[in-house]
Order: sequence, then structure tokens, then C-alpha cells
Amino acid sequence: MSFFGLKKIQRWLCYGVLTVSMVTMVSILWTINFTRRNGRGFIQVTDIDSLEVSTIFKTIKYQREKTPQIKHQTTEKLIKYKNSDQVISSGTHLEKEPSMLISQKPLKIYIYTLPKKFNDEIIKCLLLSRAYRGCFDLTNNGMGKLLFRTNGFAVMDSNQFSLEVIIHQQLLKSSLRTTNISEADIFYVPAYMGLACFCGQTSRTESNLVNDMYKHLQMQKPFQQQKPHFSTLAKIEREQTSNSCSLLKNKHSRQLTFIGIEKEANEGSRIYLGLKQQKIIVAPYPSYIHYYSKNISRIVTPSIKQRNVFIFMAASVRRSNAFRSHIIDQFQTKTKDSYQEFYNSDQNRGVKQVMLVTSECLGNHKNTTIPWMLHSVFCLQPPGDSPTRKSFYDAILSGCIPVLFHYFNKYQVRYPFDWRFNYTDFTIILPAYDKIQSYPDIYDTLQKIPAGEISRLHFNLQTVARYFQYSVIEGNISGYEDTAMFYIIQELKQIYNIS
Repeated sequence: MSFFGLKKIQRWLCYGVLTVSMVTMVSILWTINFTRRNGRGFIQVTDIDSLEVSTIFKTIKYQREKTPQIKHQTTEKLIKYKNSDQVISSGTHLEKEPSMLISQKPLKIYIYTLPKKFNDEIIKCLLLSRAYRGCFDLTNNGMGKLLFRTNGFAVMDSNQFSLEVIIHQQLLKSSLRTTNISEADIFYVPAYMGLACFCGQTSRTESNLVNDMYKHLQMQKPFQQQKPHFSTLAKIEREQTSNSCSLLKNKHSRQLTFIGIEKEANEGSRIYLGLKQQKIIVAPYPSYIHYYSKNISRIVTPSIKQRNVFIFMAASVRRSNAFRSHIIDQFQTKTKDSYQEFYNSDQNRGVKQVMLVTSECLGNHKNTTIPWMLHSVFCLQPPGDSPTRKSFYDAILSGCIPVLFHYFNKYQVRYPFDWRFNYTDFTIILPAYDKIQSYPDIYDTLQKIPAGEISRLHFNLQTVARYFQYSVIEGNISGYEDTAMFYIIQELKQIYNIS
């Protein structure tokens, strides 16, 4: 037999051994099912009993390789999309369908002037509420008082449920607003029905308020003509279907599109709650961080090398579900101190994994959360009472790479503008499970990610961050093109076919 013949046999034997080894390893350690949802790729690890650090890391690598990269979408490309006359289709990725672009035609929005009991008086009610009067500071156009300025942006006392006031004020000062009802393309209903649920009213009183609002709308000619209408939800979608918070239980709500912080992820629950036909645009929770319109193009958060905390989480110690408990237990260091106070102690100098213990409406975390995140590489976002959290948006705007945990077999969470952005280009997505004895060490998992990949995620995060915040209103005009409002408007155009 010739030399080349022997080489060929050796090569085939090697291939055979490698193939058998790989198949055996994959079948024992993990199973990956790559699923697509509206063009988005996710990783599903189904064999939790054999889940190891290396296994989770493989899902990160696979996830990245199978997802189009956002780093090619430069500012110039975003401007190109905005200047197009075409309309984006729901569920399409611009990266994959460059012909389906964003409409730039100005939208004319008419804002109803409602009786004060539907908005202003609800704010007064909150200020008098025993349970919540310390929670809501809705001054400064709903964003709360200025806490401090850093890195060219404002950190404000913004409550996670303040979206109704913020959207209303953004639209009142927007160049898209028209006071001529006959030229309007779409009509905004500035009713704070979500905030009303915090006022401690009886179910009957709250329900009557919702009914009165719709009676008022039914007297308006545009509503009678079934022209496009939209409003905002302060609370997550499912919480506004209860007897004590009943806006979405009212059949007339199906005539409106609502901007909300969370859409019910379980489709079966949406059907059960009567929400199958309800139109929802998922928008970012109000973060503590708000950009100044004039500075948006110059916002740069600290580089990875300037961040000495490798893993950070801001959360209460309440164990709202079993999986969250596993994540909390992985933090040996828990503190209520500010970043500066914590690292002023010599014994803490080398600590790389920290949990900031927070309490809703209590404590000083509104002043301390953002400085911690500005010094952290990864920010963990485990699900709590619901799949989404305000902290996710604080992390994005602080340049701290969010680590999400998904129950892949349970429901599919919708995030703001996920028809536009590939979230795997600026977040890490790991599996979550209810019934497990332990979860692989997060620190070991994330430590295995190459430095180049971390830099890529951080760069992309800074590229998209502006679209996950509501800018400070300066003067009498609120800019919307470089804020969350831009993509909210684009979705409204798509829903109502306004081109």
C-alpha cells in the first residue's frame, strides 16, 4: 500500500473517532434546540441534570454565531433607515430584510384634553396615599427630581410605573403634536388608569373611573369614527385585568393600542384574560437614567477596563421564585452601601461579585444603583414576580452588559423593539429552570467569555442604549428621534398602516 493510501486511512479513522466522541458528548451533556421567533435566535438547553459551566458557555457561543451582528449597524445606517419612505413590517429584522425600512413621514398626533379626574387628580391621590406616597415623584415631566449628573446624562428619581406621565409629557412637547383635530393621523388618550390602581380605591370606584373614561371617549367624534387611538399602561399588562385594576377588562380597550412596560408572555394566559385581540407596544421601563437631547451623540459610559466589578445585581432579597433564590444564593457579598463606601474598606478591595440589596420605595438605592452599574461588567437580571425588570434598562444605559434568564419551554418574553434589534448582540441570554437542585456558577460561566466578545457586547450596548430611554425635556420641545419614542412611533405607524 502506498504512503498516500496509509495517510488516507489514518485520516478517515481520526474523523470517525472524533465524530463518535462528539456525538457521545453532545448526547450526554446537552441538547440544543435553536428556535426562531420573529427572526430572533435563542438557545434552549433541555438537559438540566447534566448542565455544566462549559455547556452554558457553548450556548452563548452558539447563540452569537447564529445571530446577525448589530455592530455593522452604524449611526449612519440608522439615519439611512430613518430617512427612508418605506414602512417596516412587524416581525422583520432590518439586518435580514434591508428592503423593509422605516417610515420617516411625520405623524400628526392629537392629544385629548380629558377631565382632570383621569390624570391630574390621580397624581394628587398618589401623594396622599399612605402606602405609596413615598414611592412616586412625578415632577419634572414624570421623571422625578434630579439626583445627580454623570457622564453627560441625568440620574433622576424615576419610578418604574411612571410611564403614563412620561409618555403624556413627551407627546405634549413633541413636534409631532397637532392641535388641529381634523389633520390628526392618530389620537392619544392621556388617562392614568394604571397609576389609579395605586390610589387605594375600592374596586367599584376604580371600575367606575374606567367606565367614565370610555363614556367620555364615546362622545368624541374621532372615537366614534374608529380612528386610530392609543394610550399608556403604567403597570404590566396582566395586572391591569384584575377587579381592582380593570382597564383591560373593559371591552372598549380593544379599540386602543397601549404602550406598556410588559406584555403577558404566556399566550394561554392572554387568551384566558381576554387579551388575545389587545394591541400592545412593549416599551422600556422608565430608567433612572435620562439623556439630554443635545448630548446624546456624545454619551460614552466607562470602558470594560475601567469596571472593577465583574458581576453585579441590584435586587431585593425576597425570593419570589425558586430560580431567583438560586441566583441570590450565588452572591456571598451583599451590601446596602454605595460603591464608594464599599470599596473604601480594605477588606472589599478584591471583591468582584456584589449584590446591592434594594427595597421598593425604601432605602437609598435610587442614589447608589447607577454608580454601581457604571463600574460593573455584567448585570444579572433574573425574573421576579414577572419576567422583566426596571433594572434591565438601568443596566443598558449604564453600559453594564445585561444577563437575562429565559424559561424557554414556558413562554416567550417580548422586549422593546425586538423586531428591530437582535438582543443577543448586546445581552447574554441563559436558561432558567424552576425545578433544579443548584445552578452552575455564574461567575465561572461568564469568566469563560473571551475578552473580544465582551468588548463587542459593550460596544453594541452603547450603540443602542439611547433607544431605551426617555430624554429630559429641554425647553418646550422634546426630541424623539434618538429616544425610545422613535421606535414607539414607528410601531404605531405599522399597526395602523400609516405610511
